[in-house]
Amino acid sequence: MIRRIIVTALAALTVAIASTAPAAAATTYKEVDIYDPAGRGAFIGQTATDSTKVRITGEIRGQGYRVTATACISASISGCGLVANQHALGVADGRSANKYLGVDKTFGRTSGQTTYVRACFLGATGVSTCSSWTAGR
Repeated sequence: MIRRIIVTALAALTVAIASTAPAAAATTYKEVDIYDPAGRGAFIGQTATDSTKVRITGEIRGQGYRVTATACISASISGCGLVANQHALGVADGRSANKYLGVDKTFGRTSGQTTYVRACFLGATGVSTCSSWTAGR
């Protein structure tokens, strides 16, 4: 009788432990391609997001422009206006010669947050334009 109670208790404990074990975190991949309208600069990359972090890989291409790429990790796109949510990905200054910069950065995130990326393009004339924040496709 006591043996049966112990076996039943161990079986119940095993099921309880197995049901609370965290599931393997699924990783979501999105392509992020941002081009200057004049075709002289770009950020071409990918985000890989799981439950605790996001990895951003790609290339910043400065072809006649100084290109600055920035990431934002926020619960909504409106949070990207806060500097605390923004993370520099890199700068490729191609105003005098074409420059290419590889990007491979990882940032922490929490549940409910989305990763956005934008690029700013500064031409030789001093005129600067920025893309809107994009979450990729």
